[in-house]
Amino acid sequence: MIIHLGGNIGVLHKHIVAIIDIDCPCMPAATAELLNAARREGRLQYISEDKPKSCVLTNQKNKSVIFLSPITSRTLLQRVSYGEEVRRIKKAQRKEDSLHV
Repeated sequence: MIIHLGGNIGVLHKHIVAIIDIDCPCMPAATAELLNAARREGRLQYISEDKPKSCVLTNQKNKSVIFLSPITSRTLLQRVSYGEEVRRIKKAQRKEDSLHV
């Protein structure tokens, strides 16, 4: 399932490694260091001009990219949870259908 991160950006939920809240005045030093390193290495992508509220760490084809999203981490986590629930239901339906064949 594709998770919409804001703007025109979406990633497959299986590529999301972490969603981190950065909409707080007390960002941990490790998070700031991670973002600075990603910026220097060209792996940091701003999704919009709006103030970022979360960062989404992704890994696709052994390449890590960090997206700065204007959407709260809570909302993004709800989207991921919803996608996992849909996937679980579809898997159960396929299993049930195969039993009736």
